Parts: sequence; structure tokens; C-alpha cells
Amino acid sequence: SNLLIIFLIYYFFCKKKIGSIKYQYFNIFLLGGGIYIFTFIINTHHDYRLMYLILCVPLIVSIDNKPFKIFYLIVLILSLELQRMLLLMGFWGGAINSLSKLILFYISFIIYLDIINKSMLKIVNYKN
Repeated sequence: SNLLIIFLIYYFFCKKKIGSIKYQYFNIFLLGGGIYIFTFIINTHHDYRLMYLILCVPLIVSIDNKPFKIFYLIVLILSLELQRMLLLMGFWGGAINSLSKLILFYISFIIYLDIINKSMLKIVNYKN
């Protein structure tokens, strides 16, 4: 059901808004983001794959949309800091950390879909 929600969000809301973004460093984003995204979908041990999101940082930093860039980086940091969040805020720290991981999954998957969509359109337009 998460996949259906993401596809609907992408095609009805995000496709027009992020359609004009030209991505740099998208190959390493596809590598790092892909490992996290598909581990999140298939397996429950996605926490161990968060380190691969370091490969997503160059693409995020190169995006011109400053609020989005800051939001993504804050969510990334919050999702990596489970022990400190639990120590500082107890239950709510764990809840914020889990919510951050879910938001990070959604955002990364939407960017991943946009990169794949643009790559496929390039291939189709190149053949025509």
C-alpha cells in the first residue's frame, strides 16, 4: 500500500513541481537511495542501510530549492540519531526518529521515481 501511495503522490502532486529540476550526481543517488529504498520495501532491517544515504547528499546539496534541501538534511540527521533521540526525549525521540525514516523513504523514493522517469523519457525521445 505504501508503494501505491508513493506512485499516486508522485504522479498527481510532485511530478509537475519537481519536473523542472535538473539533477546532478544522480548516479550515486540511484545507488545509495536505491539500496535504502528497496531494503525499506523488502526487509525490516533498513536501519542498517541508512549509511548508504550518504551517497544521496551530493544530489540533495546541488538542488536549488533551499527549503527542500534543508528539510531533507534535517530529516536525514534525525533518522540517523536514534540513540541520542531516545536519550534526550525518550519515547518521543524514538517516534520522531521512526517518522523521520518514513519521511526520508517517501522523499527519496519520489526523487528516485523522478530520476527514472526523466531517464526513460530521454531514452524514448532519443529513439524517436
